[in-house]
Amino acid sequence: MSPSDIEGRPVLDARRRVPFVDAIRRRIPERWIRAWPTVRAVLVGYHVLAVLVLSFPSPPSNMGREAWDNPTVQSEFQAWSERLKSVGVSKTPRELDQTLYAMAQRYHAVRTKVIAPFQPYVTYAGVRQSWHLFAGPQRYPVRVEVSVREGGQWRKVYETRSIEHTWRSDLFNRYRLRRVVSMSTWKAPQQFQMLCDWIATQAARDFPAATEVMIRQYRFRTPTPAEAIEGKTAIDGKYISREVRALGALRASGKR
Repeated sequence: MSPSDIEGRPVLDARRRVPFVDAIRRRIPERWIRAWPTVRAVLVGYHVLAVLVLSFPSPPSNMGREAWDNPTVQSEFQAWSERLKSVGVSKTPRELDQTLYAMAQRYHAVRTKVIAPFQPYVTYAGVRQSWHLFAGPQRYPVRVEVSVREGGQWRKVYETRSIEHTWRSDLFNRYRLRRVVSMSTWKAPQQFQMLCDWIATQAARDFPAATEVMIRQYRFRTPTPAEAIEGKTAIDGKYISREVRALGALRASGKR
């Protein structure tokens, strides 16, 4: 049987492949061939070192003071202050916050300098790890509520995790949009404004009788096990942001 595949294209068999490889090898200087095991070991070692150094934890997005003031973060300081007090270490939540924030700033500055030599390799080799380890549970989550004004009355059309208000829930529940929503809750006004712009364009298209759309963020505390048994859900809740967009002007501009 002639060396060809099912489609009739020629296939390079083993008898013809060896001379081809030998021809390529003869063009490579002998000193390069002898040096290759050493070069390969250096490259593998560099890769292992780069991945090791870059695995040192660092949350760049949480180095801002506003992120540390988030209720979820502050609740962790409160809990650790009580744990330390139980073993004889007296540290108020505020003192613990200030001490750890200063340490984190110094650590982050040192890490930035250490990983600098590896950044070009990380960028061009595509080995960057964009996910950070989760520091703790989100004890103060935020849900998004969307309402439209029709005939002078507000009507809620969407609410996070609601089984009643489900407008565009197939999109809101997607990973990428959930990430945008999550980022907008950490005192990130730019992300929230972008989210409101997108919601307004969708509402202008889906609710032709609506004159305005209102987007609100509602922060609450998750219940403890005992509170959950009692049937409590969103506790100590409050609205932390509110945006109202006119849909008439949006439709007139053609941005839909």
